[in-house]
Amino acid sequence: MKGKKSFPDVRAVLLDVLEKVDRGCPLQEALCSVVVSEKDRPLLSELAYGFVRSRERLFFVIEKFLPKKHKLPKNFYYLLAIAVYSLLFLSRIPCHAAVHSSVELTKQHYGQKLANMANAVLRSFLRKKDYFHSFSSYSLKSDPPESRQLHTLSRFYSLPFWLLRYWKTVYGFSAMLNLAKRSFDRPDLGILVSGVNPELRDRLLLQGEEDARPLGALGLSLSLPTSLPVTTLHAKGLLSFQSVGTQKLLLALGLTRWRCPVWDMCAGFGGKSAFLLSHGVPVVFCSDISLKRLTGLRRDFLRRNLTPPLLFQADAASPPLRSFDGNILLDVPCSGLGILSRRPDIKEKRHSKRSLRVFPPLQHALLESACKYLLPGRELCYITCTLNPEENEERIETILQLHSDLCLVKLWQTPCDDLKTEGMFGALLRRRIISQI
Repeated sequence: MKGKKSFPDVRAVLLDVLEKVDRGCPLQEALCSVVVSEKDRPLLSELAYGFVRSRERLFFVIEKFLPKKHKLPKNFYYLLAIAVYSLLFLSRIPCHAAVHSSVELTKQHYGQKLANMANAVLRSFLRKKDYFHSFSSYSLKSDPPESRQLHTLSRFYSLPFWLLRYWKTVYGFSAMLNLAKRSFDRPDLGILVSGVNPELRDRLLLQGEEDARPLGALGLSLSLPTSLPVTTLHAKGLLSFQSVGTQKLLLALGLTRWRCPVWDMCAGFGGKSAFLLSHGVPVVFCSDISLKRLTGLRRDFLRRNLTPPLLFQADAASPPLRSFDGNILLDVPCSGLGILSRRPDIKEKRHSKRSLRVFPPLQHALLESACKYLLPGRELCYITCTLNPEENEERIETILQLHSDLCLVKLWQTPCDDLKTEGMFGALLRRRIISQI
């Protein structure tokens, strides 16, 4: 009789995940690449996202008890930070269990001396744990008085100082504070039921009680954690995970009313096209520069019981079509500042405002390309998942100035005080029908 398969400790697997992220691997891809029991996978995911989302805050706390981190192995420091995250944010894990598992894993990796050090640090932290839930505990006297509040916010919410200062400049202090909170907290879970089984949504609404909220005819927003069997239903192809921000955006812009053919020019893995098809919108083309993403798109459409549209690999700046008579969906590459709660690893790539400069020229080129195919009376939907006027409002203002026959139908952005929804931006444009006399 074969013995029961054993799996490594979740925290040991998490170290492997974080090592991959440090080498530039996207967090979700790193999580998918490791082996862990299905029972432990939710905890692994929560620890991984929580760690990356709050990394700077955790390191700041540890330095209060262990200031000479440069003399210690990086993974030893990571093990302490994982334990501090559990102690600060995961109330369902007993404090003694979080400390014990981290100390034992440290002992396995680095020996008794560092295990004793880990035990001392974590027990010292436990005595002051409540203090580190206070915003004021992240303030330093060495910060310049005129920017002390922003520096404190930067540490508390684990966001780059330059980003908070930029958001304060363009959106105001109150909005900036809400955006910081939203970037630090876990977003609600969005699901989309299959269009062939719409009654499932109503059943889930009843089962979810106060934690479930409707999104259009087929969508749901769920507060986490949820007791609904969404993972099982997803495995059966009865529902899909679709971000709440995306669903709200597509509904707010009224794209479910589209009835003429649709071309998704930067389809990615096809989530937005799948949403539209589920609502009866005739998406006929999906193109993307990445063959890997198109392969994933086809696989996911089949899992959703959707017939994939015609797929072709192409750069949206110079696609091979001679003409197209229909509406165009243009979900452009962007800096991703609106989805830091769901993609916290993006922060590592945004070291300064200069890191955003690459996106506006590319976005303008894609808009100009799409406009070449837009016939009179047809609509173009421009979408980003960022919070940066230079990639959003300014791109729309510029294209409208350059094309006098375009008009703005609607512009929508996730409200800053919607703290559980990813930050999305969208603009719906239409080419005017000019009558000839």
